Amino acid sequence: MKNKILNVLFGDGTMKRWISITLIILGIINITLSLYNPNEEDVTIFIGFGIFSLALGIGGYFNPPKNNNN
Repeated sequence: MKNKILNVLFGDGTMKRWISITLIILGIINITLSLYNPNEEDVTIFIGFGIFSLALGIGGYFNPPKNNNN
């Protein structure tokens, strides 16, 4: 079980390119939604998740897997 989890992360802490692109897109959507949401409580949640997703996506995009399994 532990090896299956580590194989998903390629064992070196990187993620697949499509996961990175998905996180970037979702981060942009969350930040955009926070600009149009009048409820202040939800704005902080959307911005928090948006920035977190965007940071993970950009970090994963510029740190591709060491093996060529994109």
